[in-house]
Amino acid sequence: MQPLVQITNLSVVFDTEDGPLTAVDDLSLELRRGEVLGLVGESGCGKSVTALALMRLLPRPPARILSGAILFDGMNLLGLPVAQLRSLRGRRLSMIFQEPMNALSPLHKVGDQLAETILLHDPKISGADARNRAREWLLRVGMPDPELRLDDYPHQLSGGMRQRVMIAMALMLHPDVIIADEPTTALDVTVQAQILDLLRAMRERDTAVLFITHDLGVVWEMCDRVAVMYAARIVEQAPRAMLFDSPCHPYTRGLLRSVVSLVNRDATLTTIEGQVPSALHYPPGCRFAPRCPYAQPRCLETIPPLEPAGEERLVACWRWRELPPGDRE
Repeated sequence: MQPLVQITNLSVVFDTEDGPLTAVDDLSLELRRGEVLGLVGESGCGKSVTALALMRLLPRPPARILSGAILFDGMNLLGLPVAQLRSLRGRRLSMIFQEPMNALSPLHKVGDQLAETILLHDPKISGADARNRAREWLLRVGMPDPELRLDDYPHQLSGGMRQRVMIAMALMLHPDVIIADEPTTALDVTVQAQILDLLRAMRERDTAVLFITHDLGVVWEMCDRVAVMYAARIVEQAPRAMLFDSPCHPYTRGLLRSVVSLVNRDATLTTIEGQVPSALHYPPGCRFAPRCPYAQPRCLETIPPLEPAGEERLVACWRWRELPPGDRE
């Protein structure tokens, strides 16, 4: 099946007073219709920058796209005219932002912002019908008193309520692609479950979802495939069950071992020793090598390529073939 979204060799830097900061480095990803692709990794590894690059919402300057292509349904988003790109955003490409207060206008009521999203892409609908649809979506995302919330400004809402507004805005036009950047972080567990059910329903309509999260429990529940990022690069990609049952990359193993187990309560909670290298001065070899218990001199000298490691699995590690079988135990 031809991927709906194909990111190839994407590299993004931010110009700072201390020099160029590498946020994404030679990243390649594919997203297929009707699948949920999880993108996981520590804070600052480049997950959100990847999402913003896909939507072409990076601030330029200071951001610069050094190389790569982002194809959506055969169109290179990096080369599209702004007017054509705007017609795609919201209608075919949509994003649930990590910080809704920064994404919502502080000067307009919630109902006006939701209705505007509908009217912009469906000028035939009346203002009253757009407002009714906005109310229905606020109800679907678990907003209390949705009729009253339509007349509130974002600053009058709690963080969880603002997140629900953002989710409603992203889902209400049934886009082809949804980028969900930590969509349930500010929500209680009951509303989280409701939102995840909505995203599952969208997938059944053949919508593709790029799901960015730190919560590996949600990854297990939601995702079909998982891509693991470390220090601006993809280090492993695999189907969800394969990744959880037999991780190949040492960093992936460390992530899985750091998850608290409710089954084996006596298990020791392990941590990954060391620090993530600075994005201003990445080491010449594998960026995880200074923290890796399996590192050898070659690992410190040359960046390993992302290469096939079995059916539908890619790994960037010089030693993955030599390592003992990976698991979470």
